[in-house]
Amino acid sequence: MNKVHIGVLVISAFTILPLSGSQVIDAQQPACLHGTGESTAQQARRQQALRTTRQINSAQAVAQQRTGAYQSLTGLADVSAAPDGFVTHVAVDSNGYSFSVKDSTDPCHFAFFSDQEGVIFTGEALR
Repeated sequence: MNKVHIGVLVISAFTILPLSGSQVIDAQQPACLHGTGESTAQQARRQQALRTTRQINSAQAVAQQRTGAYQSLTGLADVSAAPDGFVTHVAVDSNGYSFSVKDSTDPCHFAFFSDQEGVIFTGEALR
């Protein structure tokens, strides 16, 4: 009778371990800096990054009207620097431009992005 009882205990222990293991994995997911629960400081950083994003779109429209071509970031006037931790990438060709302003400090990789259409999108990495 003891052998049967011990066998049940071993099976129960193995059944519980995978459940607690999955809870540990979920608890280790890093918190996103932007979105639900965003701090005041992170909100200010995100809003400054959005201003930079809007300025890039506006400056590209002006550059296209004045010169007939879109410009690299260094060729754009009146664009403020993105806030600390945000990285800006601009790609330009003869047909248009695309760019992103990404938060390199955010575990979820929050970003604004746009192109010559002028529509601004937000995104984050798939999890």
